[in-house]
Amino acid sequence: VPRLLERLELKAKQSGSNWQFLCPFHEEKSPSCFMKDDPRSPKHGKFRCWGCEEGGSYVYLAQRMLNLETPREAWLWATSGQPKEQVLRPTQLKVEIANRRGPVFRLPPGAHMDVPPDRWPNAARAYADKRNLHAKDVDEWRLGFAREGRLRGRIVIPVFDDVLKLVSYTARAWGEANRKYLEPRAEEGAQRGAICGEHLWPPPNERMRLTVTEGALNAIAVRRATGQHAAALQGSNFEPMHAMKLATWDEIVIASDPDAAGDKLRRNLEQLGRHVRVLHAKFPEKHDACSVGDERLREIIGAIE
Repeated sequence: VPRLLERLELKAKQSGSNWQFLCPFHEEKSPSCFMKDDPRSPKHGKFRCWGCEEGGSYVYLAQRMLNLETPREAWLWATSGQPKEQVLRPTQLKVEIANRRGPVFRLPPGAHMDVPPDRWPNAARAYADKRNLHAKDVDEWRLGFAREGRLRGRIVIPVFDDVLKLVSYTARAWGEANRKYLEPRAEEGAQRGAICGEHLWPPPNERMRLTVTEGALNAIAVRRATGQHAAALQGSNFEPMHAMKLATWDEIVIASDPDAAGDKLRRNLEQLGRHVRVLHAKFPEKHDACSVGDERLREIIGAIE
């Protein structure tokens, strides 16, 4: 909070768990504007002026003061570390942020990305059709395939963070295989706590409801069928970083498979109930978000209150 206020050129003084400063939206001689500085509080990063009644999130404050068009531009600036006079456009900011976030993670050799689905190998295209993957899904989730290397014979699903930096992947076999899914090996340096779909999330102040699944293909199905935000944890494993990221949403819908692994994920996610509202999607026995079909999936997700 103090660093953000300093970048906005607001001279602030700490007062308990708040920072007090002159309101930038009206003239005043005594500071009447306060911003909360307590990560344990749901009001952390929110400000209010007791003089003019202006208030909101740190994103709104940055958007107003920097005269930015969208909350996302303000959020990207706020997380970038850039000073007030260096406001970049969203695409530029994503590159700036990504370049400062440590070593580059790469997909294993043999993965072919950014290829239109009509140019995929026959077996890969047949599997995509079977799972009802559309060209829009391929583009939105940056899907690819591998015909050689460790991931050969698989649909490759890259995992990006919130600034479109590649941090992990999952790969689904399109034919018979000892393991349906392959994840990165430890030596590949994938990010622990990566969440598939995070690159499509809105800024924190706009995060209302997120549907969480085990597998990436299920998350893709939820987003395609409902148009709502969805994410996958790549199985039932649950990391502290998962919890930190998911706790930024108001509501979490658990859409896990009706099996032992799904029960494990459900128990883990229910722990978030202290911080967010946790809801459940109920699938017919032996079915998941992919297998029920888009129409039935819309009904299941739409019935959750």
